[in-house]
Amino acid sequence: ISELHKYCTEKSIIPLYHYTDYHSAELISKGGMMMNTNVEVGDAGVHFSMFGPTSYHIGSPSYESNIIIDFYGEEFVKEYRGMNKFEVCLVYGIDPYVLEMTTSGKGNLVH
Repeated sequence: ISELHKYCTEKSIIPLYHYTDYHSAELISKGGMMMNTNVEVGDAGVHFSMFGPTSYHIGSPSYESNIIIDFYGEEFVKEYRGMNKFEVCLVYGIDPYVLEMTTSGKGNLVH
């Protein structure tokens, strides 16, 4: 992670994290990102977090719940936990000037 941050600093880009499942990660690797039309998180589009896996306590029993709460809200934990929606974390380096904060009220989510 420290090498990633060093690289991003050198290139004047910021690291963003996209959490997804294995199947979607495979599709992304073959065809790129597709726009999300699911408005549960308040916005359509491709959503990224400014928080990496360590921020969500990767390896802990609460890891998946922490991501669900951050992206969707606590009311979705029972519904989404165990569905393996966040098995993969894809990291992107992006020019900060092309980002837009979501209107979901989550200060760390961008699209």
